[in-house]
Amino acid sequence: MKKWMMIAVLAGVSASVQAAPEGQPAKKTPVAKDMTKEQFVAMEKAKWAEKGWRWNQVKVESNFDEMDVNKDGLASGKERKDWFAKKKAEKAAEKAQ
Repeated sequence: MKKWMMIAVLAGVSASVQAAPEGQPAKKTPVAKDMTKEQFVAMEKAKWAEKGWRWNQVKVESNFDEMDVNKDGLASGKERKDWFAKKKAEKAAEKAQ
């Protein structure tokens, strides 16, 4: 119970600290699962190196651009999850043919 109370308090404090100045629109605050293109490319580069794949930055950046459906410069956890599900379904459909 105390843990949840502390989380709620910290969330409230962080939300109040990040409020936009009066008269300016608030910017979307990145959530832990949101990634910028630079973060996504860095993560993918490490993954590709670990798996021994030949690096293709153009492909990875293109994938990010597809993921970022709302074009806010962030691939949210939901956008990434939806994109990977779509790619998995496409691959399964190709196999079925």
